[in-house]
Formats: sequence, C-alpha cells, structure tokens
Amino acid sequence: MAYRNATKATAKCHMAERIGTDAYCQGGLELHHARVEFALANGIDFSLLQKDFPALKDSSQVASWIESPENLRWYCEFHHRGHAGVHVASASDFEAEFYVKGLIS
Repeated sequence: MAYRNATKATAKCHMAERIGTDAYCQGGLELHHARVEFALANGIDFSLLQKDFPALKDSSQVASWIESPENLRWYCEFHHRGHAGVHVASASDFEAEFYVKGLIS
C-alpha cells in the first residue's frame, strides 16, 4: 500500500497529533480506514459518497479513494483497537476524546 509505505517512518497517532501529546497513546501504530473500511468498497452508494467528497467524479475512483490519505489515519493500538479506540469506544466518546484529554483512560 503506497500510503503506508510513504508515511510509516514519520507517522504519529492521529489522536496525539490532534491533542498535542502522545501521553495517552499506547502500543504501536496501526493504519485505520477513517470513513469507509476496505471490505465495504463494493457496497458503497457512489452518489452518497460523492455528496461528501465532490472531487470524486465517478465510481471507478472509489477503491483508490478508500486507500488514500483522505480516508486513512494512523492510530496507536490504544486509540485504534483498545478500549479507547475508534473500533471499541462509542462514537460520541471517541470523538469527544479529541477535545477532552484522557477522557477514556
């Protein structure tokens, strides 16, 4: 994957970048599909995706968009799959973590 190879050496947890500290981060970095998981590519309604991403001109761009910086975020294990992670915490709590440091400890 091109994005992984191009950014891995300098990658930081997206949560740490947003809040200005990695004090709440734990574990190694993992790449997360922020809006649409790769496994859902074939189920995307292009007209709905295009409403939020109007630069996409046709459905042939969906697969490359899924693997693009616009849809990918680096997270530490804790903020990816841990109990404070995007795949585990409630959506409202995970989003609030960007504004309340250490909300989920």
